[in-house]
Amino acid sequence: ASASASASASASASSGVSVSSSKGGERWATVGARRSIRRGLDKADLERFAEFVASEQGVNSLLNLEHIRAYDQLGERRYRVYCGSFKLLSWYVEPVLDLEVTWRNGSCVLETRSCEIQGASPKVREQNRRFKAFYRYKIEWGVDPQDTKTAYVQTGGELSMNLQIYTFPFTRLPLSAVEAPGNKLMQALLRYLLPAFLDSLIADFSEWRDEELGEPGEAKEAGGSSGSSSSSSGGGGGGSGGDGSGTAAAT
Repeated sequence: ASASASASASASASSGVSVSSSKGGERWATVGARRSIRRGLDKADLERFAEFVASEQGVNSLLNLEHIRAYDQLGERRYRVYCGSFKLLSWYVEPVLDLEVTWRNGSCVLETRSCEIQGASPKVREQNRRFKAFYRYKIEWGVDPQDTKTAYVQTGGELSMNLQIYTFPFTRLPLSAVEAPGNKLMQALLRYLLPAFLDSLIADFSEWRDEELGEPGEAKEAGGSSGSSSSSSGGGGGGSGGDGSGTAAAT
C-alpha cells in the first residue's frame, strides 16, 4: 500500500533578530522561518520506513540526489553536497554544503554544518564571510497517539540566515527593512521545499519497498549511489537544517 495524502500541516515564522558585531560596528540581520508538515503512512510500513531511511537509497533520497550535481562522503554521517552552478549577476556560482545525517529511534535529522559559495571570481569567494546560513530537517515517524490505527511521517524544517548589511542604501535603513521581507522569503521557500522534500522521500520509500517485496511494475530503478563523488544530473540545490553555519539550498 502506498503512503496516503496529507494529514495535517502547520507553520510558524521565526522573527528577525538584529545582530551587532564587535568589530568595526558591522551590522548583521537575521532572517528565518519554521514549518512542519505530516503525511499518512500505512502502519504496517513503519519498520520498513525506518530501514529505508538508514539504507543507501534512503541517504540518496535525504540528500535529494536527483537535484544535486554530486556529493562526497566525508565520514560515516557527513556529506559534502555540490548543488550545481547557476548564474548570479555576471558570475557563475555553486553552493557547497557540508551536511550531517543523524539517526535516532523513530527520527532522522538532516542539518548543515558549513556552507560556502564557490566560483571563479574572487568577488564570489569574498561573499562567504558576509553571510551564514543554516537549515535543519527533522523526519519523524510513528503511530498517531490520537488514532492508534493510523501511522504518519512528519518533517519539521527550519531555515535561517545571517546577512551582513554593508551596501548602500541598506546601510541607511533599519534592520527591520531587511528582516521583514527576508522572513517572508524564507517562509515562501519552506512552503515550497518542505512538501516537495517529504513527498519525494515517501515516493522513494514506496519504490524501495516494492523492490524489497519483489512487486513488479511499480518501482523504477533507484538513481545514483552513495559514497565519494556520487554524481547526478540536475542543477538545483540539495535539500530541506544545530549549531554551525550552512545554507538553505533552494531547488
